Amino acid sequence: MAVAAKAIRVLKIFNRVEGPALYPLIRDTEFRLESERSQYVLRGVVDVLARNPNAPNDPAQMEIWDYKGTRLPDLSSAEMRDYIWQMCAYAELYRERAGTYPARAILYFLNDLDLDPEPTAAVKDAAATAAASAEPAQSVLCVGHVRQFGGESPLCNLMEVKH
Repeated sequence: MAVAAKAIRVLKIFNRVEGPALYPLIRDTEFRLESERSQYVLRGVVDVLARNPNAPNDPAQMEIWDYKGTRLPDLSSAEMRDYIWQMCAYAELYRERAGTYPARAILYFLNDLDLDPEPTAAVKDAAATAAASAEPAQSVLCVGHVRQFGGESPLCNLMEVKH
């Protein structure tokens, strides 16, 4: 399958399974964050800043989402460590701007939607169903303590990986 056709297919699947729940909650896209340090400027661009429907204006209830156009890498890989550090940096930049950390930092691996058969439920719905059935959720993985990657971030329980 050509790259452009695959990208269109993945985006259509995302729009169908995630869009109805996510799109009404989007507060901003390409949300720019920046912090001047003593010898450099740290910048980041969050793909989506999403509200909590029960607290739409509470900065502590916001979610930061970053899309990856790949499949989920091995959780112990250098690539995954880099993604986690990126999200930790985004969360820290968000804290400096908003005065609090976001409720969650979410990595979404879009190419994991390219399945046969196509996914039919939103990632959060699939996770809730798996939790209710006491089976592990394969679509939502809690990365857990960032310390395992050498960090000391308060993101310990905020980080999610969706694929």
